[in-house]
Amino acid sequence: MKIIRQYRYRLAHRIGYFTGDNDAKNDTCLRQLAVELSREYDVTIDPVSSRTRCAGHIINLFLQAFLLATSEHALQAAIEAAQDEAKDVTAAHALHDQLRATTDQKSHDRRKKRHDTTGWRSIGPMGKLHNIAVFIHNSTVHNDAWDDIAGKALGLDNITRWNSWFRLLDAAISQEGPLSIFLNQYHKELEGDILTHDDWKYSK
Repeated sequence: MKIIRQYRYRLAHRIGYFTGDNDAKNDTCLRQLAVELSREYDVTIDPVSSRTRCAGHIINLFLQAFLLATSEHALQAAIEAAQDEAKDVTAAHALHDQLRATTDQKSHDRRKKRHDTTGWRSIGPMGKLHNIAVFIHNSTVHNDAWDDIAGKALGLDNITRWNSWFRLLDAAISQEGPLSIFLNQYHKELEGDILTHDDWKYSK
């Protein structure tokens, strides 16, 4: 409103649409802005229809879901992630939670479920790769061992970088040899997440 007041009627009556990310707080902001514009300048805007969401973010959520699964869970996870704007949730996390729920109906904390290796493993090769990356990332010993073998970071998928899954997969494929050595070295700890020949074939 500070900028709008500065330019007064030259700007207030020209406001059409607002483009922002999918955070639900933007709805609150626009509702308040609509009240202020109406009161000060007699300008009417619809805070819902005037808001243009980030199409790139929505597209990324759907691509993530279809990258990680080829079933109805993929679509359901993408829809959940796209609709759950108030929380930091990706299609990957939504899919993980859904798959975990199908095998365990007990109540679990959402954050704990996301870090459960079994749930990620259920997603497939990409879930296994996620577990491996977390295994390396969460331990100085494991990270040093990986650095000695590969000499290059593997990376880790995350919420804020849209291409983090691609970068993780690309790094794993380009370092297939070192990764195989690392998995052999920690075979006991990562037994359920060992990437098979079929896993590599699928990932490529």
